[in-house]
This record gives sequence, structure tokens and C-alpha cells, in this order.
Amino acid sequence: MTRSPQASASDPDKRYSSEAVQRILELAMAGDSTQSFSRQQLWEMAAELSIAPQVLEQAEQTWQKQYQQQQRRERWHRYLRAQWLVFGLVNSGLIVINLVTYSAVFWAIYPLLGWGISLGIMSLIPGSFPPSHRWQFGFCQPRTRGWI
Repeated sequence: MTRSPQASASDPDKRYSSEAVQRILELAMAGDSTQSFSRQQLWEMAAELSIAPQVLEQAEQTWQKQYQQQQRRERWHRYLRAQWLVFGLVNSGLIVINLVTYSAVFWAIYPLLGWGISLGIMSLIPGSFPPSHRWQFGFCQPRTRGWI
């Protein structure tokens, strides 16, 4: 005989591990992704779950760092996609110009190789982009100089 969900919900002696509670709440909240909570509500929920304030503060800081890193990665990937698109369009145009003008030398290979190698390195090695672009992606803040 299987128990109905209502019968199991009224079972006060049933125990769950913290991982099980986390997963159950995750699944329950996934159905309503439009709902958001204030920081105060987060702290109230943590208090109801007997989570120490220091533990919650540390978890919140860790989440914030992970979220910022994710945002930086997404911005970097968008930048790379845009760079590859420009690379493809410009070099396609250069190849067409080179073929239309028909010179004895296929000169379009030189910008294609130079730009392609640098773009490939930027794509394969994280953080290999030019320092002048770093501030655009949140890796560091731009430096401003005051004129006195």
C-alpha cells in the first residue's frame, strides 16, 4: 500500500538531510522562476531553517562572487563571438577583393593568418586579451587620470 502525499506530509517524524531539503526546495522553487525575494526575506528564511547568520553571510558572499564570475564569462563569450563575426566578414571581403582584382600574390592570406592566430589564442587561453580591453569585461576597473 502506497502512502498519499498528504499522508506523508503529515508525518512529523520523517527526517531529511540538508542535501535533500536543498534539492526539494530547489525543485519546488523552479516551477515559479518569476518570484524574487528581498535580502530581508532571505535572512528570515535562514532563521526559520536555523542557519547561523555567519554561515548565511559567507554563503551569500560566495554566491555573489560566483555570480560575478559567471557574468564576466558571459560578457567575454559575447565579445569573442562578436570578434569572430567581424573576423569572418572582414576576411571574406578581403578574399573577394583579392580574387576580383586577381593579382599573382594571394595577399589576403596574411591578414587572415595574423588576425586568425591572435583571435585563436584569445579564444583558447582565458585572460589573453589585450589589457586595454580588460575593463570592458569587469576584470578590473578603468583608470582615470585627472588633469590639474
